[in-house]
Amino acid sequence: MSTKQFFLLLLMPSAIILNAQQNKNLVIPNENLITENIPEITKELSNRVKKYTESRGASFVTAHPINEEIIISTRFGATTQFHKVSHPLGVRKQITFLTNL
Repeated sequence: MSTKQFFLLLLMPSAIILNAQQNKNLVIPNENLITENIPEITKELSNRVKKYTESRGASFVTAHPINEEIIISTRFGATTQFHKVSHPLGVRKQITFLTNL
């Protein structure tokens, strides 16, 4: 048996498992995660719960030293944006327009 054949036989089980997971339409976890005793997750389930994992929140960043204005940060998906609020209970005005990385 040649070295090439040996390595092909060695890698074959990994290819079969990966192919089986893709055929089942499963979420394939990152290779550095230990998934022992964790059930398989379908892509359909992952898409259904996505709206609950990407939430909005707002945090105080800083206040203007003279005017009654503050800067807050919000998260839209995986990106932080900054907004200016000009008065108490005022509408926030977005001042950054960063994209998801």
